[in-house]
Amino acid sequence: MTTEAYSIKRIRLLNFHNFVNETIDLKDGGHLFLLGDNGCGKTTILDALHYVLTAGKEMEWNSAARLSGPKREGRRVQGIVLRYNIDTGPLNNGGAITYAALEIAGRHGKPLTIGIGISATAMDERIGFWGFIKECSLDDLPFTTSENDQIRPSSRQEFKQKLDSSHGFYTNQTTYRKDLADRLFGGEESYLDICRFLSMGKSYREISAGAADYHQLFKSLLPEPRSSIFEQIIVALQSLDESQALLNDLKRKLDWLHGLRDKIDSISEFRQGELRYAWLLHHFIIEQTQDEELRCRENIDRTSAELAAYQGQLIELERRGLDIEGRLHALQIKDSAGLVLQEKHCQAELQQKQQALVREQEEGKDLRFQLKSDERNLLKIRDTFDKLLKRLQPELARRSTALPFSLNELQTEIDTISRSENPETLPFPSPQPTLSQCDEHLQIIIAEKAILLQSLRQIEEGILTHQQEITHLEKRQDLLPQVAGFEAFEQILKNNMISFRPLFQGLEWSPALKQQQRNFIEQCIGEEILATLLFRSSEYSRVRELCTDFPGLRICHPLSAVSELPQWMLNSFDLRECDLDCLRVLAMEMESTDRQPQVSMVAGQPVLTFRSHERTLLNTPARLVGAESRNRALNDRISLLKSTIQECEREKKTLQKKHDELERSRQILQEMKDFINQSLAQVQQSLTESGNARRELDALARLIERQQQAEHNAQQEVDVLARRAMELKELIDQEGLVHLEKRIKKLKQEQLHCSQEKDALNQRIGGKNTAKEQLGQTLETLIRKRQMRGEQLKTVEFRLQETLEPGTDAAYFVLKTKKGQQFKNVDAIEKEITLHREAIIKEKEQVKIRLNDPEFGGAFRFYYEESSNQLYDFRQQPLSAIIEQQSRNLVEQQEVMNERTRELFKKIIMTDLMQYLRGHVGELESMVKRINSLLQNRTFGNQRYSFKIRPVDEFKRLIGMIKKISPFDPAGENELKQFFEDHRDAIIAAEPGTIPEELDYRNWYRYEMLVSTVGEEGQVIDRRNKSLGSGGEQAVPNYLLILTIAHFMYRGKKIRLHTLLFDEAFYGIDAGRRDQILGFATDLDLQLFIASPDQDGVRQEVRNSTTILVKKDARYDVHLYPFHWVNPLGRQMGLFDQPATDKDISFGEEL
Repeated sequence: MTTEAYSIKRIRLLNFHNFVNETIDLKDGGHLFLLGDNGCGKTTILDALHYVLTAGKEMEWNSAARLSGPKREGRRVQGIVLRYNIDTGPLNNGGAITYAALEIAGRHGKPLTIGIGISATAMDERIGFWGFIKECSLDDLPFTTSENDQIRPSSRQEFKQKLDSSHGFYTNQTTYRKDLADRLFGGEESYLDICRFLSMGKSYREISAGAADYHQLFKSLLPEPRSSIFEQIIVALQSLDESQALLNDLKRKLDWLHGLRDKIDSISEFRQGELRYAWLLHHFIIEQTQDEELRCRENIDRTSAELAAYQGQLIELERRGLDIEGRLHALQIKDSAGLVLQEKHCQAELQQKQQALVREQEEGKDLRFQLKSDERNLLKIRDTFDKLLKRLQPELARRSTALPFSLNELQTEIDTISRSENPETLPFPSPQPTLSQCDEHLQIIIAEKAILLQSLRQIEEGILTHQQEITHLEKRQDLLPQVAGFEAFEQILKNNMISFRPLFQGLEWSPALKQQQRNFIEQCIGEEILATLLFRSSEYSRVRELCTDFPGLRICHPLSAVSELPQWMLNSFDLRECDLDCLRVLAMEMESTDRQPQVSMVAGQPVLTFRSHERTLLNTPARLVGAESRNRALNDRISLLKSTIQECEREKKTLQKKHDELERSRQILQEMKDFINQSLAQVQQSLTESGNARRELDALARLIERQQQAEHNAQQEVDVLARRAMELKELIDQEGLVHLEKRIKKLKQEQLHCSQEKDALNQRIGGKNTAKEQLGQTLETLIRKRQMRGEQLKTVEFRLQETLEPGTDAAYFVLKTKKGQQFKNVDAIEKEITLHREAIIKEKEQVKIRLNDPEFGGAFRFYYEESSNQLYDFRQQPLSAIIEQQSRNLVEQQEVMNERTRELFKKIIMTDLMQYLRGHVGELESMVKRINSLLQNRTFGNQRYSFKIRPVDEFKRLIGMIKKISPFDPAGENELKQFFEDHRDAIIAAEPGTIPEELDYRNWYRYEMLVSTVGEEGQVIDRRNKSLGSGGEQAVPNYLLILTIAHFMYRGKKIRLHTLLFDEAFYGIDAGRRDQILGFATDLDLQLFIASPDQDGVRQEVRNSTTILVKKDARYDVHLYPFHWVNPLGRQMGLFDQPATDKDISFGEEL
């Protein structure tokens, strides 16, 4: 369904820049063509149309005048009101009021007037703005006021008061744009697209600059999708993420609570286990005690019987002892002289002496063997010593040749030792003098090395600094002034996205100026002035605050500069290549009313005379002014740095060589020290071992001599005792006392044996009495122990019974259910009790750790009641109740999340988004078909054009889903869900106010423009074949593309004003191709406003048009001369139709 299109019928400009009071009529709402020289004011009319339609949104004043690159400081709205011209400055110095208005043929042809009023008092002051949208003609609005027989523009208040009502009057740009968007452009979102599109169309150069890639250009011109629906999706997905995060938090919280409950349950189980094993321990000990009581009673009975038997045996032994004692007395009275006893003692002493003699003989044998061994060891040590000396002497001689001092004294002492037969008796030479000499020379070498290393580090740092500077210069490809803080401040400005221009970059030398003069002039100006930074007035106050941290840096804005340049600057600089603002700022800095800069030669040296001083100039080349000078200076600086680096490398190599020589000397001295310490220590140790061995050998010889004397003495004692024993034996034989001793000995043995038996029997009787007494005590102890364990068993069984199900027998539970009868000893039971107690302690520690959890501990503030093994929160609620509540919360949150997910996919994605994207996809594809059907009837020269869009492989499936998706297609819904799940992170990551790339329909297609010669198949226009055509042939596709996008934006929407602005249009396009482009625009029902030096509206493809000849006089007043064209044969006139009757064509009266 096509919305009724409106058209602009009249334009009113009142005090709009150089337009004093003009009204332009557009007959029947046709195209408007503006002709005239450059700078006459054509673009100002387009700017007026643009500003009324957008209130400055997405607008650049006089955009076609921009050469290239980003937007710069150009015409501003204050300059429009104050009539600011570059050559004159503001002509309305006291402030002024401006009006621009459009009369539109609206609904059913009724007039609708839209417009703006602006007031300004100075170029740096804020403007006053008001707008109006009234259903009336231009003539019905009070643009002027009569005062003292003078007509002037109405003020804001006067204009508002003269309106029939305040409805349709707007005090700011925002409300004006909103109402304008709703009434003429289908709402705010489409209005923003149109504002952007009008700016791009008006500046043809931006179109042509991007035309090398038609795909990217086509995509950039297409209207952006409405961001609100995507924001809903992003918000919904973020909300789902937040809900999921909350759900995850609830799960983790519930897991934490379950973990606590598990620990509490574990403590309960371990406590029951401890009670179970405690019961088993008491039960086991009671049974053991009963068994021990029985055995104890049996032992008491057996001990009493044994005591009675021992008493009878004791009586019999006493009788036998008396009998043996009588017989022994009778035998002892026979040997009254004691010969038998003397012989016995003599034999015993003889045996001892013989044993001592044998020991002395063995000891002598061992000492003689040791003597031979020590003699061999001494020879071995002396041999080792001789070998060490033989190695030491030549090595010392060899090493001494490389030393800076002599070793003669040390070598002489060592030679003396080597020639001695008893070297161990001589003092060993000390290594300390030699080591001290080594240390002294080492200290000297280390000091010299430190100096060399310091020099090497300085050289390496210098090389690194020079290399970094070269890298920095090559990266910048430009020299900077040698002014402190310049580069740092420049970086701060870039970080804050503040545009600026250094003064020296806006200056270029006059080609005729000699190099020496350039050098003198740059020194005269000085780098501090050349480093001055120029800023826009709008950003100047902000820059001043930033600049306070950089004392010495100069900043300015062009409005503070002078308007006239001194003669010496006119002669020195190329005015065509210089920035005029930079020249004016430089003129202000170098301004002098008396003495202009002058260089003269004094004593062969150049001397500058300027203002109140004179100074001698250096013969340094100019390095900042002029791109050529900067490049040359940059290359010279880089060459100098590279040469310096090479010199540093040579010096570094020389120093490194000296360092290596010192290092070799240091190694020789250090190796000498190590050799002295090691070798002399080995020789000295060997000599010490030799001395020790000699002393040990001497001591052993003396010991052998003493041992031989002792052995001789022992042999004499043995001989004397042997003779005495023989004499006693002969006397005993004479007295007949040979066997007496044996009989006495036998009776004594019987007497001793009887006495021993009695003692043993008494001991056994005493032991049995003690044992019987102890058994009685043990029995009493066992009885008490059994009674005590019984009481403890009852207590434990009561506590255990509390943990069991009612009716459960504790004994059966412990012994049968838990298999307690399998334990066979107390140690195993006690070990289990210990393990359970340790487990309880560990579990309590785990509970404590969990209660102190930094994430959840503070939320519940649980406290642990140890007696009941329960947890309660700060509200006295038990853990079980809290877990139940948290489980309910988790289920509820899961239901909320499921509901939000269903809402996202059912309402937002499946309904709103799919309907929105299906509309854009269908609209885009139908638009291409519609445009191609129109283009197939048009030939541009011998060429035809067409558009082609191809789905990108990545999005083919998505486009297919969008086209066929239905509420009754669950498979399609699942497929769409999978797409969103796959791209979920990228969609959520989209910046606020932007469209996720995956959901931007413009990214789903590859856009191509095809060109073909009549009768041939078309080929895609790309960078290669686009450059083959003439300039006009290259320009045609650009205009077709922008007309096509305009048609796409206007058609089928509630956009009533199908307006398009072209500034400096149709350069290089021949008349035939121009006609076809204009005819194509007419086919698309577009109203064009075109500014061009030579393009008029008298064209066979144009139904009707208005052409305005624009002229500006010497006073900067603009004059308009209109011509209205109506095609006499209609716009379908063919090339071979008969032309209408010729008549003169001329412009009408000045407006």
